[in-house]
Amino acid sequence: QQVSIISGYSQRTIQWISAKFSATGNITQPSLIPRGRPRNFGANEELHLQHAVDAHCSTYLDELCTGMMDALGSHASTTSIWHILRDGGYSMKRVCVHF
Repeated sequence: QQVSIISGYSQRTIQWISAKFSATGNITQPSLIPRGRPRNFGANEELHLQHAVDAHCSTYLDELCTGMMDALGSHASTTSIWHILRDGGYSMKRVCVHF
């Protein structure tokens, strides 16, 4: 408990380090294994989608898919496109001006 207080680490972490050192004689952190599937989209793809939607707000998701494939060579499903747009703050609501 004193080691935990002095080091600022939890008791569980101290126990893990001690057990690892006892078993292997080494306490180096194993390389991090990426979780989930690899991500195919970066800032360029997101920016392209945002500009496309801002230019033509009534564009269908499948049109955005083909536009991204033509412009960037990146293949995306309509679900992926929708998730990127939703995470960027876009919704499916249509904005109308009433006089």
